[in-house]
Amino acid sequence: MRLTLIVLVVAACAISATAAFGQQAPAKPPRTTPVQDRERLLLEKYDANGNGKVEPEEREAFRADVRRRMAAVRQQIDAKQKRETAQSREFRRRLLEQGAAILRRFDADGDGQLNAEERKAFEASRPTRPRR
Repeated sequence: MRLTLIVLVVAACAISATAAFGQQAPAKPPRTTPVQDRERLLLEKYDANGNGKVEPEEREAFRADVRRRMAAVRQQIDAKQKRETAQSREFRRRLLEQGAAILRRFDADGDGQLNAEERKAFEASRPTRPRR
């Protein structure tokens, strides 16, 4: 009885497996490369007359679009550089102010530099950080 049941289960599995393999897989669209995808998108966007080719007038529209985008990128880069330049100037100014304040406070002999004793006094005045 057990053997018959096992044989029937194995036969049912085999029949269902062959039926599944016999079905047609859904048709996949042809694979394209990223370059082909990009070409297709450019053709759709700039082929105004729909002849499948980019004519000289259509090419000029493409070039104008590229020039507009490049100008926008240049403006973004320039704005970022201006912000960074202003930030670095501000950082440098604060650093010089802090250095001048340290010299005013700890330069006992007034020579514009911290000697060993003055440096020790500066180091002792700094708060200690807990070790991690």
